[in-house]
Amino acid sequence: MTAHDGAVVFAVDASTIDLTEGDRLLADALRRRGIDVRPMVWGAPCSPPDTVVIRSTWDYADRPDEFRAWLDVLDATGARVVNPVALLRWNMHKGYLAELAARGVAVVPTEMLAQGSTRSLADVMTARRWGQVVLKPAIGASARETVRADVADPAAFAAAAEPVRRLVVVEDLLLQPFLPSIETDGEVSVVVIGGEITHAVAKRPAVGEWRVQSEIGGLRCGCR
Repeated sequence: MTAHDGAVVFAVDASTIDLTEGDRLLADALRRRGIDVRPMVWGAPCSPPDTVVIRSTWDYADRPDEFRAWLDVLDATGARVVNPVALLRWNMHKGYLAELAARGVAVVPTEMLAQGSTRSLADVMTARRWGQVVLKPAIGASARETVRADVADPAAFAAAAEPVRRLVVVEDLLLQPFLPSIETDGEVSVVVIGGEITHAVAKRPAVGEWRVQSEIGGLRCGCR
């Protein structure tokens, strides 16, 4: 890409229109190469020759229908989007875990509660013989509505059952067995660029937490 190929547009949400620290570093590196870079709150139209790079569009999980409609517009106008629109659509809904499992990828066992399901949290945990589970929306980000249930803790179990009843009316949910290693070892996100693994990011929960998201105190450590 050169300075004559149009701008690189960083798609963000309104809260990160000034760009995150990492995005500012990336923007500066591109500008040193003569490439025009500008942030844009997702939802705005964009077309060639600009390239749309999906960055901090974190509120898409609260407005998934609007986000899909915007992706449709980008697709229809022939905008160059990174990652491709088809991949973004597929990645929005964590139902992709079932597809990965069917292809032989090792994933955390997952039970989907489709919108409108009448199955209860207790029903699923009994059928699966899970003592502790994590509940999360199938479309989610930043630990939105993510809770943990333990059959050995009746009060916490009752508190976790309430989101199931409330959320399943309006969206799909996922239930997964809780992995104790999350509390001790955290999670690792592997970054792949151009089909090659370039590095990984270790994510650790804050003291007394089990969720690793930075919004609730999680720590990050990059490694090669």
